[in-house]
Amino acid sequence: MPFLARLYLFFRCDKKKGEKCTLSEEEMMVNQPKESTPFMKLLGIRELGKFNKKKREYTLTIYPGDSRATSHFGTVHGGYIAGVFDDAFGMLSYYIYGVNAATTRETYIKFHKMLKIRSEEAVIFQVSVLEEADDLIEMKGVVKKGKYVIATSQSVWKLRKNR
Repeated sequence: MPFLARLYLFFRCDKKKGEKCTLSEEEMMVNQPKESTPFMKLLGIRELGKFNKKKREYTLTIYPGDSRATSHFGTVHGGYIAGVFDDAFGMLSYYIYGVNAATTRETYIKFHKMLKIRSEEAVIFQVSVLEEADDLIEMKGVVKKGKYVIATSQSVWKLRKNR
């Protein structure tokens, strides 16, 4: 549960009276992200992606066809893809477990296709939870341009003890 939500519960309910301390959906939204991270802003990405609670999935559509994101060949730079993947995995863990609840342990990225990207062309990052075990979360991701897969990723994150 996000820190602010736990703090809110601490002051809201009285356990001595046996009151059940739970949060409504609306109260859980208190600690949800309102804007992209500073790192994403550095990459020129200002919008948030969409979180699908039922599928436990985060999808981010970006238009990276400018000089910040492309290589000399006009393809999306691998470092840019790695950075966006890491941030998307982080946002997914944020939505599910709360702010600063998990950290990256390892990430593997496989690049499939080098595609030239024009500024008006969308690139879609989609990440989801594969498995959870004890304090580890395994996630997977894919980045596509239309029907073409540019890269796939698998990442293991560690849940922090004091969340």
